[in-house]
Amino acid sequence: MPSIRKKTSNRKSTNDRAKLRHKVAEGRKKNRKLAKKNPQWKSRVSKDPGIPNNLPFKDEILAEISEQRRLAAEEKAARKSSKKPLKHVSGSATGDDPSGSDDDGDENVGASVGVNTIRSAHALSLPKKKSPLAQPLTGDDDEPLLMDPAIPDLGTALDAGNVWLYVLDARDPLAHQSAFIESMAAEKKKSLVFLSTFSVTVVKPCHSRHCAKGSRRGLAGLPS
Repeated sequence: MPSIRKKTSNRKSTNDRAKLRHKVAEGRKKNRKLAKKNPQWKSRVSKDPGIPNNLPFKDEILAEISEQRRLAAEEKAARKSSKKPLKHVSGSATGDDPSGSDDDGDENVGASVGVNTIRSAHALSLPKKKSPLAQPLTGDDDEPLLMDPAIPDLGTALDAGNVWLYVLDARDPLAHQSAFIESMAAEKKKSLVFLSTFSVTVVKPCHSRHCAKGSRRGLAGLPS
């Protein structure tokens, strides 16, 4: 009986290769989704990048950092020396080390000397300028009054003025007119000057002429 020849090729069919690629894509998608949900590396503290060599005033910044560390060490030693007389009393009463909390505080002080200190070291070395708000106020520095106390209300201001300036919007002047102001101007025989606050060139000429004629017609003191 003839023997069956063993397969020597690992070549797969097109359908098998497509199924394999589909499984690999699903596996990678699942791994990416699990990596997003994994909180393992999200709480990692970023490493201190240090001071680059091309940063100006690098020597001054390093000297300032070393000076701050020296002052922190001296402050730590001073706190320990001030707590030494109370060590026996607190130790005999509670049996705890009173310097434990002090060490934790000192560790926090040492940890604070990092990137923030590097960034603000040069700013601290500059001479401080006095704020203008800290200077005492004198009689010459009083703020000027924005309102004339002799004119407390609108009626007094209208009576005091000989010419009234009427500010309108050129795009729609009739909507911004006030019949009360125009009637007061007619009663008190005041000159009323219209001022357009928008460029008339963007308004159609026929509309601007119509509004001007309507305003002159309503006021007897203005020529038509």
